Order: sequence, then structure tokens, then C-alpha cells
Amino acid sequence: MLIREYMLAFEIIGLLLVATLIGGLLLMRDRAPENEPENGDASV
Repeated sequence: MLIREYMLAFEIIGLLLVATLIGGLLLMRDRAPENEPENGDASV
């Protein structure tokens, strides 16, 4: 019984970590395009 509970806990923690990583990547992707044109225009 304890093993199953630990497995469920690790699975939940893993899913949360994956969700946070995906969310972070999506946020970085949303912010990156806004900064890239500004840097491109400034260099040109």
C-alpha cells in the first residue's frame, strides 16, 4: 500500500514539474518574439 502511495505521489510531482516546465517555455516563447524585433530594429 505504501509503495502505491509513493508512486502516486511521485507521478503527481512529476506531472507538476512537467507542467511548470511547459508553462515556463510557453511564457519565454511569448516574450521572446516581442524582444527580438526590438533588437533587430535597433541593430539595423
